[in-house]
Amino acid sequence: MAAAQPGFIAAYRAGAQRARDASCVDGAGNSTHTAVQRWGAFTVVALRVAMLRPLDPLRTTLERKLQEVDFVEAYAWWLVTQTNVNTESAWSYVCTVNAWHDRATGVGLAGGMSLGRVKRMLDGMQRLTGSPIARLRRVGVRPAHLASGIRLGPLRPASDPADANYAALMETALVAIARAGELAASRPASGFLRNLHPSRADVRFKLDAAGRPVECTLWIVNCKAKGAERFRRLPVYLPMSGAHLSPGWALWHLTEIIDPVPLERRAVTPLFRVPSTNAVLSVAQVRAKLRLCMAAIGRDASSYGAHSLRIGGATALAWLRVPGERIQCAGRWHSDAYLAYIRERRAETLSMLTQLAGADTDDLEADFVDIDLNGFDADDYD
Repeated sequence: MAAAQPGFIAAYRAGAQRARDASCVDGAGNSTHTAVQRWGAFTVVALRVAMLRPLDPLRTTLERKLQEVDFVEAYAWWLVTQTNVNTESAWSYVCTVNAWHDRATGVGLAGGMSLGRVKRMLDGMQRLTGSPIARLRRVGVRPAHLASGIRLGPLRPASDPADANYAALMETALVAIARAGELAASRPASGFLRNLHPSRADVRFKLDAAGRPVECTLWIVNCKAKGAERFRRLPVYLPMSGAHLSPGWALWHLTEIIDPVPLERRAVTPLFRVPSTNAVLSVAQVRAKLRLCMAAIGRDASSYGAHSLRIGGATALAWLRVPGERIQCAGRWHSDAYLAYIRERRAETLSMLTQLAGADTDDLEADFVDIDLNGFDADDYD
């Protein structure tokens, strides 16, 4: 084959490698992932050994493979004890590095040996601490609080183009129940990615006879979708105005009044940007602005993150008694994972548990197992 088609094998290998790299979020085989960067620091910088450590799964001795498992275990231990990564994240890092290594070399770490021993070691490390893994719980942003925070906080969207970008993004994210990474750059270094981030061409308005906007549609991608579906743009219909938030008007004000761009530049201009540089806003920048807005109305800013906007949108729909399947559709969830984003209200929870405390229920299974011992009577037929 090589003689009949010179260069075929080389072209295939290069093309296949590009495709494998493109299968990951960063388009580089996850080589920019924090887990892989830490692996590089552990191997190349600290120990002066190679990052890529392929072993022949069949010919390599068991002793050699187990030595490599020890090496991976040392990486996990180093993550926890030297870099302050919790044990759960350390295992996630190990899995990410293992997948990266498999894509790069065709074989996982330790010649494809099971890394279950590393997981059990990390579980043991956590048990030795005598405490569970600390989890940061984000608070959802209420629509009324966001409106007040924008009005009373440091943002001046009516007069400052930069602030108008932040305000419009936050209103849009909450009402669209959007992930911050669907509207802003998760990693600032990646810059504006046209196939992932919305551009000015992705927001469209329907005008009435007088030229006033009456409908707003935003086309965004689901950044959690798999494969090529991750690039499919889905329409989100945003209200022009509401009692607290008006994302449609915020987008109209942003794109048509205070920070417009020429028609021919809309497709290559981030929808939400820093006007002075044309750089797409980052999730970190949005988080910082949101916390300033929440602090301005007396809220604990440290309890909020960029994802608080999505949490707040899902919780607001639940408060309105919107059926779960409609919340799932509105937030573009493919599973019941949306339930984790709905924050229970204290009054509702207390009411439910009060009813439970006074409930008179039958255990039919126990009743029928032994009628005499369990006091089965005519009431159990009801």
